[in-house]
Amino acid sequence: MPSSQVFAVNNRGRVFSLATDQAVWRELPYLGVEFKRVSTHETAVWALGGDHQIYVYVYGSSVPIRVCEEAYENQRWNPVEGFSSVLLPTDRAPFSSADGLTPRPLTSITLPTLAWSWESPWYLHHTHEGQALDKEAWTYAFDFPRTYTADRKWNSYVRRRKWVRYRRYVALDTWSSVPSIHQDHTQEPFIDISVGGGEVSGGDADKLMVWGVTALGRVMVRKGVDATCPEGCEWVHIATPADQDFTSIWVGRSGRVWAVTWDGCAMIRTGITRDNPTGEDWTVLESPEGSRLLQLAVGVKSVWGLTRDHRIWFRRGLESSPEGVQVKVPSDNKGTFWLLMVGLLNMIAIGPDDQVWGVGKDDHSILVRTGVTEAELTGRTWRSICLPIGSCDSPDQSRSPTPNPASISIPSQTFRFPNTSRSSVQSDSNEISDSPNQSGDLSLQTDPGDMFSMQTAFDHLKLEEKEESQDGHKSDAQDHDLVLEDISSEDQDPESNLNAAEHCADCSLNKTDTEVSRSGETLNSDLRECTNSSRYNLETQVVPNGDIATGSQCEKPCDTNSLKQSDDNFSSEILAKTMPSAFDQKPGASLGSFGTSKEWNEARLRHASGSSAGSESSLVQGSLIIPREDGPSYDLLAMQTEHLWMWVSGGGCRIRANNMPKW
Repeated sequence: MPSSQVFAVNNRGRVFSLATDQAVWRELPYLGVEFKRVSTHETAVWALGGDHQIYVYVYGSSVPIRVCEEAYENQRWNPVEGFSSVLLPTDRAPFSSADGLTPRPLTSITLPTLAWSWESPWYLHHTHEGQALDKEAWTYAFDFPRTYTADRKWNSYVRRRKWVRYRRYVALDTWSSVPSIHQDHTQEPFIDISVGGGEVSGGDADKLMVWGVTALGRVMVRKGVDATCPEGCEWVHIATPADQDFTSIWVGRSGRVWAVTWDGCAMIRTGITRDNPTGEDWTVLESPEGSRLLQLAVGVKSVWGLTRDHRIWFRRGLESSPEGVQVKVPSDNKGTFWLLMVGLLNMIAIGPDDQVWGVGKDDHSILVRTGVTEAELTGRTWRSICLPIGSCDSPDQSRSPTPNPASISIPSQTFRFPNTSRSSVQSDSNEISDSPNQSGDLSLQTDPGDMFSMQTAFDHLKLEEKEESQDGHKSDAQDHDLVLEDISSEDQDPESNLNAAEHCADCSLNKTDTEVSRSGETLNSDLRECTNSSRYNLETQVVPNGDIATGSQCEKPCDTNSLKQSDDNFSSEILAKTMPSAFDQKPGASLGSFGTSKEWNEARLRHASGSSAGSESSLVQGSLIIPREDGPSYDLLAMQTEHLWMWVSGGGCRIRANNMPKW
């Protein structure tokens, strides 16, 4: 693997890495979990998942991570049975640790997590102090604990042998879940995680410091994180002031631990040393110019801050002590004052060489601070990193967190119709009430799962034609004249006016029944084959005069090239005869959202504001769409396919001002 990498999280929760010797972002394996933020080191990446659990990503290497589990079997001699597992009350357990203080039965030694795997069963260790042992591998002594020898003597009253079993860490180059605080991780989820350490004065370079914050405002430390145990052993609670709840935390490589509270104040952990990696107490630090802090980034010799108004601050007067981070004197690590820097960021991070990274506020681009040196820790300018995204190595490349418009459910809405007309559209499961309420509104209850198909609409039209022919209606011309005569008397009788409007719509539909039947015969045979493999959804819209227009779109991709032209012409004829006012436009103009399915799938609909009833509506392919005449307009916006960066971490990226990568 490259020795230096920077990691980032995009708006889809995917994690990407960028090596200093490459010019393309590479996505880490996606296993079904989206991530909120990451904190990196040279050997591992710690991350906060969308489920608020902690995950770790360990880099693969040629040297495997192996741990030897061992247990000692102890026996005592007695005159009746000889050597047996029957021991004295003052003796150690039959299976114990090397010092005999901890019982270790073989059946109780299990794998810590699923990231580990046994290499072999338990077997005997046949070497003692460089000397080969016999087949049974016993060593003898006068009593516990004494010096053990390979030879049995006349006064050897106790004996023991060593059982060995190796386990290997197998979750390399993949994400592994870290055990939560409680058995039920939802009981206390995490909201932040940070990894540091490795450069504490006098400390082991393989030992890392992992600190986190829970939703309850508590600070937790993961103990035992080192080269042989990349995920640590257990969570330990660090006491905090009773009146302060923490929101975020940052651990520096030299051992500094700074945190931010809900009130926007900075808290500093004091007394952190090699022998006491968790520190002693907390110290309060003032916020810059009265602004509330949002995040802190702690380096070896510098500390950067970000306030809630996205302004950037640098802490002056902060120097690293050559004897490590022994901060018993508050002035040794508090610094002197906050210095306002140029620019606005959404988040800020810092690397091992005090190199600063950030995510821009407006364009969500990743920025790197240029000119950062030991003499000038503030750097000079911000430079954007604009590089392409490499191919996704995810096992599930087809999955996308962005929902398909066809799968979004639409809530029930209330829409206003003109008070001079009443319309009704009925189906097996969808109905528009024709009884206006006091405000003149009509309620439309829609169920996206019960959308009727185009074939059902054709069947309804045929059924109406059959019923009309049996009842012996008048001719179309006479019906039309009668409707016009009724409408002319609208001002005289409002009740009859409503009946006339309804009758006019029925006559218009009856007039086109025969044409629907004839024009749809050829189309129906093809539609039956299409509807067997996909659903034909009917869309309804209100035109300016209060009538309802219907159109169709095929939700599932199918071969509709041969049907598209006839379908458009067929729908246009019906609409032109039933609603002439809807086509008082230029030839070829479309009504509402009567676009092709391709145009629909490549667009999103954004609602500017809610309806008068306080609800919001989302236009869904294949659903009933009846917007209010006086409501907000809908704008079709192109779907954004580019990545928006949300988080960046350069904790394992070593770059210098005089040797910047060619990004």
